[in-house]
Amino acid sequence: MIYLDEFDEWLLLLDGEPEFDMDAGHLSEQARGALRGIYETHGFVTGGDLRSLILTRRATYATQALEKVNADLPALTAWQIRPEVLLEKSASSFGYLNVLVHGHEVDGLDPVGILAEVAAYLQADYIDEFLQVWPVCSRHRTGLHPLENGDSAVWRCKAGNHDVAEIGCLRTTHR
Repeated sequence: MIYLDEFDEWLLLLDGEPEFDMDAGHLSEQARGALRGIYETHGFVTGGDLRSLILTRRATYATQALEKVNADLPALTAWQIRPEVLLEKSASSFGYLNVLVHGHEVDGLDPVGILAEVAAYLQADYIDEFLQVWPVCSRHRTGLHPLENGDSAVWRCKAGNHDVAEIGCLRTTHR
């Protein structure tokens, strides 16, 4: 027999709430950790109160992520996304407010996941805008991919299967 602690019971209850836009049974360890932090700080919150806490967390981490990704953009590029995070209603979430970055809905909960997510969105927008791959591995001349790697988000070269730089540090480490 499996016994659940109070936190796990809370997660199971959240699955039935429309305000909770994640599948509690398939959360990453980072997302579980973020939710555990909310639970330990605020207790058994549900509904609109939980949604408000999640939105605040997403907006904070998305703003920080934008600053880091902007630091990685090529120095001569006039294209800088202002660190603006919008709270808008989304049809995909039953009309609830969501955090949008450059028109993309942020789904993550933890800073590392949100950083990789925002980097992927802005990378795709950059490629669409300039019709060129960014960023590029100087060794393999192929595009880098934003990925979570433990406690950090990195630009990874899949051709050489190596991390080139942490997201936000590309200019200082990638030559």
